[in-house]
Amino acid sequence: MDQRIPGLVSVVIPVYNALPYLEASLNSILAQTYRHIEIIVVDDCSTDDCPGWVAKWKAMHRQHLPSEAFVYLRLPRNVKQAGSATCGLFLARGEFIACQAADDISATIRIERQVAYMRANPDVDMVGTNYATFAGESLATSTLAYSGWLRFGREEIRDAYARGLHCVCDGTILLRGTTFDAIGGWTRALGAASDFDFIARYVTRGAIVDNMPDVLYYYRLHDGQTTRRLARGEVW
Repeated sequence: MDQRIPGLVSVVIPVYNALPYLEASLNSILAQTYRHIEIIVVDDCSTDDCPGWVAKWKAMHRQHLPSEAFVYLRLPRNVKQAGSATCGLFLARGEFIACQAADDISATIRIERQVAYMRANPDVDMVGTNYATFAGESLATSTLAYSGWLRFGREEIRDAYARGLHCVCDGTILLRGTTFDAIGGWTRALGAASDFDFIARYVTRGAIVDNMPDVLYYYRLHDGQTTRRLARGEVW
């Protein structure tokens, strides 16, 4: 990327067979109070009707989503989550890059709060947020459970990763595009551990990483998600 677009936030959403949840995820980004956003959906060769559904969703929202603000890339073969996420990072044009899982939901003020934090803390390279988990068709009908494994404060986060601990939820992160340009994306060969490796590599390479205590992200619990499939010996 020769020149990043000032103020633009590129939201990268890797997708694999997530149609039951994708609409809620995309709508939560479209509803952000921070408006200078592009959405990048990377379809990791889904076996459902992701291409057709995304085309209909884009047409439905074309008045609020200029064509240059939406990218849909369907990969010709499945490269797993680390590969599809990294493809999205390379497509991102923004000064900032945000991550979002296809089955999760962002609070409408998430991007606004994270950008404000990064503006106020120009030495920080990546910031995550607190999050809540939910199970059900929607947040309105779910009972929220709050995360307890995160750490807050850049020094505590650095020390945690130095000890091999994971304390930043990758779905919540927003990072500077220039930091990605310097350090790169996920390591595909690590499979389900790639999210830990991604953030740990940034920390060990000298990037300053922090977490915001605000709950700005909602992590959906369901049988098809990566962590539950891993527990059953399956991997996306």
